[in-house]
Amino acid sequence: MQTRNIAPRGKSYSQAFAEFITLLEYEEIPEPVISRAKELILDSFGVAVAAVPQKFFRRAQRAVAELESGSAGGSSVIGLSRRHLLRDAAHLNGILLHGLDFDDTHLGAILHPSAPLLAAALPLGEEMGSSGKELLVAYVAGVEVLARLGEAASGEFHAHGFHPTGVVGAFGAAMVAARLKGGSAATVADAQGLVGTMAAGTLQFLTDGTWTKRSHAGWAAVCGITAAAYARSGFAAPLEVYEGKHGLYATHADRQAGPHIPDVASLGSQWKLLEVTTKPYPACHFTHAYIRTVRRMMDAGSFTADEVAEIHTTVSDVAAAIVMEPIEDKRTVTTAYGAQFSLPYVLAASIVQGGNFTLGEIEDEVLKDPRIRDLAARVHRADAGDGASVDDFCGDVEIVLKDGRRLVGETVAAAVDESAELMEKYAANAGPALGPDRALELRTAVLGLEDVGSIAELMALTQMVGDGAREGLVPAGRS
Repeated sequence: MQTRNIAPRGKSYSQAFAEFITLLEYEEIPEPVISRAKELILDSFGVAVAAVPQKFFRRAQRAVAELESGSAGGSSVIGLSRRHLLRDAAHLNGILLHGLDFDDTHLGAILHPSAPLLAAALPLGEEMGSSGKELLVAYVAGVEVLARLGEAASGEFHAHGFHPTGVVGAFGAAMVAARLKGGSAATVADAQGLVGTMAAGTLQFLTDGTWTKRSHAGWAAVCGITAAAYARSGFAAPLEVYEGKHGLYATHADRQAGPHIPDVASLGSQWKLLEVTTKPYPACHFTHAYIRTVRRMMDAGSFTADEVAEIHTTVSDVAAAIVMEPIEDKRTVTTAYGAQFSLPYVLAASIVQGGNFTLGEIEDEVLKDPRIRDLAARVHRADAGDGASVDDFCGDVEIVLKDGRRLVGETVAAAVDESAELMEKYAANAGPALGPDRALELRTAVLGLEDVGSIAELMALTQMVGDGAREGLVPAGRS
């Protein structure tokens, strides 16, 4: 029997979120939250500029060029000199921010918050003449809402075949867009009701490693901007878009698991943004703790790749459905995106590379490496035991060596990164794309974002120089 989702007294959840989104002021946000928000935005820019030369992004550009049919746009796209129409710029930004699967994650909600929010906020904020401080407030508010929406049905969207970054991310994008456009609380509530009929994103890509997920954050941004515009025009929308009989949780989550109650009571006092972690590895976050475990064991000299006979991993049902099933397909991936969502491949590649996993491990030639493919065939899912509970982000690994020894390692969860690690990642991503001087200039601007006069100034710093700025370039071997 379905349990009714109970909204805050006298209000729908969309109204409660709308009040928070519209009323939040910069001065109300604690300094650690502001600092962390700037770090997450910086990481996002680094990931995005690293994606500009990738084949999937160039193909997206080609599609947008056809859709625009020569129409002149005024909105910037990260890394590009050419401008696009507003919603097309948002879509392309989202593909850059999320396409490498190197963007941040809220582990409790199991979604990527920054990509859909920034994809919408950057071109819209540029159009509105928004300041860096205004972008910060809208972004922080959006992360707080997205995390709560996702946590209320954590893992359930995935179980029903939906990608929460695409589906739930659209609601955050709509709220951020409505705020940047100066919408009232009623307008922000309507924007949520409207985007509920637009949001989309399925996990079917997992079956063949194709590219559709790479578009989800961008499409969420497109939907958010569209919904905000319709709301401002007075287009009526349902208020119970989350808790209603045909709302988000009833249609996209587990009807029997209710009630689904987003934590609106802690808005403004408990800051979920501090729980967002960036990715040290360009792969599904469910794989990260396992990489850390293997890296720690290899750094200690416990074993080498040539000594490994078998690898046994303890994996939760939620994670296994994404990175371990069907096992034979996960052991024999043939595409970069398939590899990023395969624990057997990620572990095998990490071990062959001495305990690390980088963008180089998803290059075409590396995907064919016989050492990696042979080792991936020997990765197994261990039995956790009757009734045992396994954390979705654990990293328990048993390495069986050819001499019979068994080595056990574990990582409790993919911990929130340290600032130094984040800065190293940003330099590795942004330095080759922008050049060290421009990358440093962008870093300085983002870390002082509250003092940046306009989003246009910020976007200008992301433009690539030299050969990397030539649009239409598709480097060989990047799939």
